[in-house]
Amino acid sequence: MSNVQHNVTTTWWMLKATYGGLFIIAGADKFLNLVANWADFISPTVTSMVPIEPSMLIQLVGLWEIALGIMILTCCTKLGAHLAALWLLVITVNLVTMGFPFDRAVRD
Repeated sequence: MSNVQHNVTTTWWMLKATYGGLFIIAGADKFLNLVANWADFISPTVTSMVPIEPSMLIQLVGLWEIALGIMILTCCTKLGAHLAALWLLVITVNLVTMGFPFDRAVRD
């Protein structure tokens, strides 16, 4: 294996581990509600459309993010990455509808 190919492979695995791990950690945090009261970050528009309590919705979101992380870390990397990108877009739209400035919503 050439040095360039080795560097690309190493970089790919580092990115895969970072993004997969990030989603698992973020999902576990939302499921356990450790860092913040995540229910406060759900748009009233969303809570009016969903027939469950915000705290239960956040736990489901946590499970979803853990599943995304596992998908990214296993054989479903490409599918997991596409779903994660869509999920990050959903999070951004949710924050914008809550009145967060667009630049902060995208950053968060």
